[in-house]
Amino acid sequence: MTAPPDPSTSSAGGPGVEARRSERPSRLLAWLEHPSQDAGLHPLKESAWEFQSYAQLAERVRTGASAFLRAGVRHGDVVAIAEPECTAFVTAFFATLYAGATPMPLAPHASLDAHHAVRQAAILGSVDPAFVICSDEARTDLASACRRAGCRAALLGLGGGEPQAGEPQEPAGLALLQFTSGSTGLPRGVRITWGNLESNVATIVDWMEVDSIESASMWLPLHHDMGLIGLIAWVCGQVDTWVMRPEQFVLDPVRWLERLGTLRVPVTGAPNFAFAYIARRVAAERLRGIDLSACRSVVVGAERVLPAALAGFAELTAEHGFRPEAFSPAYGMAEATLAVTGHAVGSVASMVRIGWEDMDMGTPVKIRDRRSMTEVSRLDCSGFLVSCGRPFAGVTIGIAGDDGRALPDGSMGEITIEGPSVAAGYHTDAIGASRFEAGRIMTGDAGFVLDGELFVLGRMGDSVKLGGRHVWAESLEIQIGAALDVSPHRCLVVARPGPVSDVVAIVVEAPPEGWADRVVSLVRSEVGTSVEIVLYEAGQRTILRTTSGKPRRREMWRRLAAGDIDAEQVAGPVGRGR
Repeated sequence: MTAPPDPSTSSAGGPGVEARRSERPSRLLAWLEHPSQDAGLHPLKESAWEFQSYAQLAERVRTGASAFLRAGVRHGDVVAIAEPECTAFVTAFFATLYAGATPMPLAPHASLDAHHAVRQAAILGSVDPAFVICSDEARTDLASACRRAGCRAALLGLGGGEPQAGEPQEPAGLALLQFTSGSTGLPRGVRITWGNLESNVATIVDWMEVDSIESASMWLPLHHDMGLIGLIAWVCGQVDTWVMRPEQFVLDPVRWLERLGTLRVPVTGAPNFAFAYIARRVAAERLRGIDLSACRSVVVGAERVLPAALAGFAELTAEHGFRPEAFSPAYGMAEATLAVTGHAVGSVASMVRIGWEDMDMGTPVKIRDRRSMTEVSRLDCSGFLVSCGRPFAGVTIGIAGDDGRALPDGSMGEITIEGPSVAAGYHTDAIGASRFEAGRIMTGDAGFVLDGELFVLGRMGDSVKLGGRHVWAESLEIQIGAALDVSPHRCLVVARPGPVSDVVAIVVEAPPEGWADRVVSLVRSEVGTSVEIVLYEAGQRTILRTTSGKPRRREMWRRLAAGDIDAEQVAGPVGRGR
């Protein structure tokens, strides 16, 4: 694709930026005018929750903006923010906006993972930000990443200093440069205008009824769209918000549930895998005294929603007041700023069992059964898809065939998005499954619309036509996990058509004894006898994933083909007649 238009001269993705420059941004910085002394952010530090009021944060934002300007930040500069702690991150983010620059959230702690360090350097190299905001502890790692990327950014800390009372600078052309999760390749920078960000924040504020919420709790990574835009909405609404870091959630997810119960939080959200993780790792006795009856909208997003994972969580928490109808599956993506579809607070999502054996792009979907989410803990959930709700106000969802033309409701095709939150394009021309065409996003996700609600099957790049029909990698992973009694997140399926015969490669982390024959039999029943099956046994954390938990199939396929993976091939090629 060609380079995206300069958002300062184009209205792509929302109201023109020139119009925005002539007026004070209304929603993103309005909270700074009358910040609350009583509500604020409560980060979890070690074993205690700290507190910083929005009044204190507003003072830090103005002071930080003044410090940035003195350090040389100019109008329109891109400022990368690699702060893992929420109050530092929020300060840096809004100080960058206040100073007339564009924030670019960046995953911190590159030194913890060599693969992550490479990705971080790739992001820095693709943008070459003017400055990187980071803690003293991360300075050495960030300096190394900048050198590796050939990035000339100066490293800055938030520091301290006397409070400053300056006025906000003229807004930059972009309000945010946010990166995709990179499930189909390296992350790509998405150009979010002020109109895009204000529109999506307003959508979330209305959707979650933020004006009626006194408290919230979250643990999602702040450099990823679901955690980032969600936190911005809470801050703009001045909601009292209790924040854990992702690694704190992994170490003890009960702390998150305790906050939900103690604070009587009505709305919250997390990716699908979090609920499966809690059901698998948390003993029932640890939930004693936790009351989750106030939860009325638990947003599930960032990856395909698996009913079985939600069922396990619902069963574990039923005695503690949690009701499965509170699950609110949603759909969104970085290219649309974040939120695209969802369920109104208090409404109940539905599930449909579809005829997987007849699925193909451009064809009508056969509905075998339809149930309410209230039944999720009492059903055999295999084969069910969960509704991700209806498009938000101003958003148009379409389903397109291979030729890009619209398909009728009930047909499977590529999901397309139009609306005020659709971004102004990508920062670079990097290839990926999603793309911008004529003001709409061609998402690279397969799905269908039924009675106005969106159902998502998964990435189109995660399927292959084998034996005359599409085989969906995620569906096979779910079936393999169920057959082996392991989490689907420990299973990876990558499928590609081959020159002689088609190939399905399967990686299972720490599988049980005798697993290979069971998996071959299961997969053979799905793909037929003309497909080669290759099995790999691997240790924990072998499967590469994005920051939001999605498998990086393309990179895993490349490594499997090159033999560059720490896994033992235990079967295959297994061809016809096995």
